[in-house]
Amino acid sequence: MKNKLFGITIASIIFLSSAPAWADWQPVLTPGQSVYIDPALVNHVASPIKFQADLEKQIDELQAKSGINYYVWAIETSDTPQKGKSLGVQKTDEAIAAWSGLSAFPRDNYTLIVWARRADNPAKGGMGINVSNGLKKPDVPAILKEYMPRNPQGAVMAIARDVAETKAVNAFLGKAGSVALLLLGISILGVLLLLCWQVAVDTLKPNFAYKTKSEESIGSWKTATSNAASIYQELTDDKTIEFYTALEKEGELADFLKKTNIAANRFLCFYQTAIEALNGAVESQKLGNYKTAYLKLVGVHTVNFGKLPLEKASIFGGLDDTETFDGDCFLASLDNATKEALKCWSILKLSVNTENPSAFLKQYFAQKEKERKEQEKRELQYRVWAAALKAKKRDSAARLTKTEREIPLLNKVAGGSSSTINNNTVYVDNSSHSSSWGSSSGSSPSSDSNISSSSDWGSSGSDYSSSDSSGGDY
Repeated sequence: MKNKLFGITIASIIFLSSAPAWADWQPVLTPGQSVYIDPALVNHVASPIKFQADLEKQIDELQAKSGINYYVWAIETSDTPQKGKSLGVQKTDEAIAAWSGLSAFPRDNYTLIVWARRADNPAKGGMGINVSNGLKKPDVPAILKEYMPRNPQGAVMAIARDVAETKAVNAFLGKAGSVALLLLGISILGVLLLLCWQVAVDTLKPNFAYKTKSEESIGSWKTATSNAASIYQELTDDKTIEFYTALEKEGELADFLKKTNIAANRFLCFYQTAIEALNGAVESQKLGNYKTAYLKLVGVHTVNFGKLPLEKASIFGGLDDTETFDGDCFLASLDNATKEALKCWSILKLSVNTENPSAFLKQYFAQKEKERKEQEKRELQYRVWAAALKAKKRDSAARLTKTEREIPLLNKVAGGSSSTINNNTVYVDNSSHSSSWGSSSGSSPSSDSNISSSSDWGSSGSDYSSSDSSGGDY
């Protein structure tokens, strides 16, 4: 007898030690009831909880529609979650352990949602869910992020609806949608087979028609980019950027430096776009995809002038537009951008080794302006002289008499003898006469004047060579 009592006592101890510790309020499973609320939450002094009257109704309607048995717990807890678990998951595990052994609990078809609010901080807590086999748990942390702590009822309904909707989708795919799924799979397989066939044909067939074209295009682009490579290296060199940054950006140099900034920006963006397209074409050509290589160069290219690396954008940035070009037009535009950048940089290079580059450039442009005005003055003098000479010749021709105009004819007929016209004897001298600008009273322009030359601020300078339960807390 003693041994029997001893056995019962040991079994009771083992059972009690293995049962989950439940220090919080635990509801009694009641048939027909889905929502259970801890009185501590309802009677809380600072933050009482009162779900809307229709929560039970909403849960019952969803239960009738989906066929799932829903249970919702709302409790207050002072527990601290175990290491590696959230408070929501821990309290849900404890709840399912307390109810799963009850005969009235539908273990084969249920969804248990537990909301545990912390007693020390009503704004904190957790929520978890446990479902029977065949049902899928939703992403509880994402739902908590959207609803908690301001709307616990909304979070509960969002979790419950997600379980029901997932069940409905799975039922459709498993039954009514099986034929549709089969047809969809066959269609997808057919498309994949067709694509594989097309890829195989495009890859295996000889595409020599594009080989020559791609080689010619790549050659043209390599030439264009190699011509621009040197100026690109100089403009992106650290010493160049340091030098350019030190120049005065206001006053007499403002317009020139603004023009230089725009030219450099356009060139750098054109060059970067060209190099990216060329590298892509070369890689395609190496793989034997001559058509792809060709189309990458002759196709449309978009230049984004606002897309410069940070270190360059801080110096040559400022533009924020895009332009689109086809292949040939792009290369021509790259060439123009290179020339404009070269024109500006060739002037800047003149002042690189000077003691005061800003002062040197000011003096340079002042001298160019002086030469331009002198050139305009010489051109004006020439136009005045030419107009006077033309007028003098016109006046001389008007003074010729009728007889004087006939002398060449008489001289031809008489052979130099005298002829009588209107009872007057006229002697004609057949000696040759010559005239030149030197015999005119006007003066020609000075020989050292350069009438045909023109002055441009960019034309001077050095040349530039180019080459189980789940949940979460909140």
